[in-house]
Amino acid sequence: MKPLAGRSALAIGACLLVLAAPGCGNKLHSLLKPAPLPVASLRAVRLPTASADSAAFELTWSASAPGRRIDHYLIAIDPRSLDATDPAWQATRETRRVYGFAGRPAGSGPASAAAEAPARHVFALRVVDAAGEESPPVWRALALTNLPPTVQILSPHPSGLFYQVIPPSLHVFWTGDDPDGVTTQRPLMYKFKLFKDTDAIFGGVPIGTQQFDLARTNPDSLRRFYAPAFEGWENVAGETMDTQYSNLVPDSRYLFVLVGFDEAGDYNPVFSRDTNVLQLLVTFAGAVGPYVRMYNEYFDYTYASGGYSTDPSRVVNVQVPGSVPLKFNWSAVPLSGAEMRSYRWVIDLADLGDQTPRIDEVTDWNHWSQPSLQTTSATIGPFQPPGNGRENHLLYIEAQDNNGLVSLGIVRFMVVPRVFSDENSLLIVDDTRLLPDNAVFPFDPAHPDSLQPPPSGWPSAAELDTFLLARGGVRWRMTPNGTLSPPGIFAGYHFDTVSTRFTGFMALTLLNQYRHVVWITDQGSATGLNPSLGKGVLRTMSEAGHANTLAAYVKQGGQLWLAGGGAGTAATYAWNVTANDQQPPVGVLKFSSTPVQGRPPELSSGRFMYDLVHWQSGFYVSNGQIPVARSTGTAGGWPGAPNYALLPAQLRQKSAANDPTPPFRSLAQFLAAARFHSLEYLSEPNAILLDLDPDPGIENFASMVDTLFMAQGVPDPPSPPSPYIPACMTYYHGPDSGGLLFSGFDLWTFTRPDLITLADFVLQQVWGLSRDPVARSIESPRPVAGRPRGL
Repeated sequence: MKPLAGRSALAIGACLLVLAAPGCGNKLHSLLKPAPLPVASLRAVRLPTASADSAAFELTWSASAPGRRIDHYLIAIDPRSLDATDPAWQATRETRRVYGFAGRPAGSGPASAAAEAPARHVFALRVVDAAGEESPPVWRALALTNLPPTVQILSPHPSGLFYQVIPPSLHVFWTGDDPDGVTTQRPLMYKFKLFKDTDAIFGGVPIGTQQFDLARTNPDSLRRFYAPAFEGWENVAGETMDTQYSNLVPDSRYLFVLVGFDEAGDYNPVFSRDTNVLQLLVTFAGAVGPYVRMYNEYFDYTYASGGYSTDPSRVVNVQVPGSVPLKFNWSAVPLSGAEMRSYRWVIDLADLGDQTPRIDEVTDWNHWSQPSLQTTSATIGPFQPPGNGRENHLLYIEAQDNNGLVSLGIVRFMVVPRVFSDENSLLIVDDTRLLPDNAVFPFDPAHPDSLQPPPSGWPSAAELDTFLLARGGVRWRMTPNGTLSPPGIFAGYHFDTVSTRFTGFMALTLLNQYRHVVWITDQGSATGLNPSLGKGVLRTMSEAGHANTLAAYVKQGGQLWLAGGGAGTAATYAWNVTANDQQPPVGVLKFSSTPVQGRPPELSSGRFMYDLVHWQSGFYVSNGQIPVARSTGTAGGWPGAPNYALLPAQLRQKSAANDPTPPFRSLAQFLAAARFHSLEYLSEPNAILLDLDPDPGIENFASMVDTLFMAQGVPDPPSPPSPYIPACMTYYHGPDSGGLLFSGFDLWTFTRPDLITLADFVLQQVWGLSRDPVARSIESPRPVAGRPRGL
């Protein structure tokens, strides 16, 4: 491939597609993610009463439904079922109610209250939004003198709709809470029982599975029959929160039921298949093995099923860099109720049944490793193919559970050597999904290059191409009579360009031809919510089951500038935990290294932003007019550090004086559209330190991530550790790559002079490239002689 000397390989406007798609502008954030289900919140406060035999509570509730309007609530007192079809549920628009009750019915006599079961009731709540979507139920148990405990089965996860399929062995985990406990805030004791589908659950002689089906469809029948003593049930102290069973009967159904008791002798009054009643279906032990996941910074793949097969369809193909060590990680999830026993791995073993032991556990990769539950990774290489050739290897991973079921994972990795060329120094990759130009319809043969006005808010795909890459002084095809285009931001540099819009793939062999890559994406390509335009390649490469060749390029020393205001989203969106987005601040997409509601964190080992950009704490994605300014913190000072004082003091908004108005756009429209941008910035402190002194007795820690720009005016996180800088552009210069610059903002919203200064800083000060002289006097589109275009 020959350098194009600053000329774009993207034929501006050459692809004339008629596409119907929404515009961007300030409505972009609404495309980031679907509105989550509403969430109900319920609070109960005990009120004073005149008698010890009565109780009163003030109940208040509210709801959260980002992007939706709350229509009404559903409330119920002592529903037989938490399902919304129970007739006890009533609609209301109230948000407060006082509820009182007596300990025993009037006229019941002077019997001692202590001899009776504690008087209690259940108040349940759902919220319904304007679209008719209902929240999951929440409830509070209201008792005469005591708040009953709550319990929740954690694993296998209970479901009101489905059976959990398990092998003949079962391990159950749970948790409990006692909000008004004195010596402990968890239940003092748990009772539980495992019912089989042919058991006499309610006494007598069972007829088939009728008693089991009654207990499953109406869990409260179990409470009514066994409470308050739950005689015959197993019990454990509150410190124990798990139990195990073995030799369960295949092709049988079971119910595991859990009850917690507090210090007052009270128990959880709500029996539900979503919380403390677990539906189980037992399969034969050989039915299926663990589900294997294999991952590193280049790929993340989880098999859709367990099993042991060398069929080619189960081989995962990955391109990896040469000359650097390779670390592969894995884990496995057994069938619900089972547990993992061990893992082992081998490279290029011709006969998987060969059990010859390793000569050396660390260096002998061609025989099976010793099986161990702690063997969840392998570091191999570096591999150095001769010349510019490539080589292939097979990694096999065995995962075995405690039922003896074994699954096999297979990775075929192609080692691609580093062949950076002195001739090809810079590649600019357009991974955006902005709207392309549209041809005038009906087609006019006399004017075959006639185009409609831009199809969306600024910029369209062709406008961005011109703004970034144009040589300048060339007829701009999007004008009625022809104009001269202004020089682009990268004008004067020698670069090749490639668009991912129609390829959907980026080969490592192509990236490896360039020492430096500028990769540009946007929120549209990051989310892929416009099906007519599709997802960007970075987004696709970052999903489960795909190989990330950009990560491999960086890992073997390629220098990358990743930008666009959507690059972090593209690399992480496939792993987004929506529950995290519902936490304050509202209206902001969030990615975090902290697990949320039992879900794995979005930022973790094996993810591009974590391993290579080294944003390892968390970051926000916001849309609007957040100012961006050069960091005031200390940066640089290390050998070879660039002079950060050469960065623009801030990235200013566009202005009539600095930014020529593109054809077909009014100045006001152009400036208004350019005020809104997507911004990705760190949400927590993110210190990445490395001990530079090889002496283990001497510590000399230095930061490997420099902050170049930061977001201004954003709130600090609650009680932030010091220091916290809302960085939106960073430079990682540590040993994990050849150097990676990340800009959490785009390269087109801000004023042209500041973006030119930023591009010069990266390409000249950091990368050592040079720019040919550019006639920046061509700053305004100017008409040239030519025929009308027939618009």
